[in-house]
Amino acid sequence: MSVVNDEPRRRLRAPARRALIDAAARDLFAERGYQAVSMGDIAAAAGVARSVLYDHAPSKQALFEGLLRAEHAELTARLAAEMLGDGPVRERLDAAIDAFVGYVDEHPIAGRVLADEPFGNDELEEVRRALHAQTKQALAGWLAADSGGRFDPRGARERVVVDLVYGGLVEVAASRRRTPRTRRATVVAVTGEVLWGGLAPVLE
Repeated sequence: MSVVNDEPRRRLRAPARRALIDAAARDLFAERGYQAVSMGDIAAAAGVARSVLYDHAPSKQALFEGLLRAEHAELTARLAAEMLGDGPVRERLDAAIDAFVGYVDEHPIAGRVLADEPFGNDELEEVRRALHAQTKQALAGWLAADSGGRFDPRGARERVVVDLVYGGLVEVAASRRRTPRTRRATVVAVTGEVLWGGLAPVLE
């Protein structure tokens, strides 16, 4: 990201400047991965001095963790909106899968994170594991809400079901990075058919 004239950027209010930094960092992390990006790279891409960057984020780890949590919250909210909406459960499942694939396509950093790309940072790996666990817990709750009491989110069998469904979605995220030209509609349709085969007995 080049800066033709950074005079206007020096006049940006703090929230706008932070948004600029986050956008630059998100693009770089998505393109290169966490380990290959430096704070200097982010400052240059955002068109700010390093001192300004450190005013907003004390470290690369802190900046990345903030983006990671924000992306997780947005993705979870999109999935919840579809899964807890109106209409037949199969239609809502397909809509949630479409929302998931669309989000991964639009947010490459989410695809890298979901595909378990190594960070080389134990604390970030722990954050990722915790976010994975939160998503699976939310998924279990969504499925329980549609099961009429037949799906116990605390049951051993049900935990296996959640692991399989979530693992399938994670693999879809990884697949989108490997084969991005596959039609989104095809990915959504196939994923829906496979997941529904395992979920129908407990949701219908």
